[in-house]
Amino acid sequence: MTLSISNKSQAEAVNRPVIIDIKDLSLRYSSQDLNVLDYIDLQLYEKDFVCVLGPSGCGKSSLLNVIAGFQKQSTGEVMMNGKTRKKPNADIGVVFQHHNLFPWLSIEKNVAFGLKMKGVPKKARKQTVSYYLELVGLSAAAKKLPYQVSGGMKQRAAIARTLITDPKVILMDEPFSALDAITRVSMQNHLLEIWRKTKKCIFFITHDVEEALLLGTRIVVMQSNPGRVIVDMQNPLIRQNKPIESIKREKEFNKWSDYLLSCISDTESEIEA
Repeated sequence: MTLSISNKSQAEAVNRPVIIDIKDLSLRYSSQDLNVLDYIDLQLYEKDFVCVLGPSGCGKSSLLNVIAGFQKQSTGEVMMNGKTRKKPNADIGVVFQHHNLFPWLSIEKNVAFGLKMKGVPKKARKQTVSYYLELVGLSAAAKKLPYQVSGGMKQRAAIARTLITDPKVILMDEPFSALDAITRVSMQNHLLEIWRKTKKCIFFITHDVEEALLLGTRIVVMQSNPGRVIVDMQNPLIRQNKPIESIKREKEFNKWSDYLLSCISDTESEIEA
C-alpha cells in the first residue's frame, strides 16, 4: 500500500485564523558554536492540534520555549494574532512534563491560582474552577492535596490550571512521558476530549510516534543539527470524534507509524554520519 502525504490541513487552515506565525526563526549559541534551530517557518492555526516529533536534541523544546517567550531567538520572529510576541503573556499557556503543582495547596486551589493572581473575585473564581475541574474529571478530588492523587490526576490538574486562564494557545512539552502505559492512554483520551470541547490550539511535543498519530490533527517532524522542520502533514488517521482505540485499529496505522519512524531514523543516521 502506497502512503499519500497530503498538505490538506494547511490548505484548509487558510480558512481559519493564524494564531502563531513563526518566520525565519533561528536559535544559535555563539559561545558554544551551536546552531539549535535554523530558519524555521511554521504556522499554528485556530483549532490546530499539532504534534511535534523528532530525535533527542533536535530543538523541539527549544522551539517551544521560544514560542512561549522563555527563550529569545537569534533571528526571525514569532507573531501572535499578527503582532510580534517578545515575552510570555496570558494568551500562551504551558504544560510541562512535570505538573509543578504547589504541594501545600489543594487541587482546586492549584487550579484557581492563575485567576487569584488576576484578582478575579472569589465567587466567580469558585464557579470557574468548578467548571474546569469537571471538564478534566477532578471534581471529586477538589479538596485533596497533590500527594493524595495519582500522577495522571496531577497532570489533569496542571492542564486545568492552564485552561482556566483561557489562553489562545497551549504548549505541552511531553506532558505524559513520565506516566505508566495505562495512565498515559487514559490521559490521551482525556486530552483529546478536552480539545474537542474547547478547540484550543495545542502544540504538543512527544517522542512517541503512536501518540502523535492518535492525538494530532497535524504532525510535524524535526531533524537535528541544526533543528529544522522536515515534515508538516495532515494526520490521515484523525476522524472527528473517533475514539483512540478505533484509530489504532485503522489498517494504515502501522504503515504511518513506520513512515514517521523512518523519518526520525533518517535524521538520526545523518547525525551519526
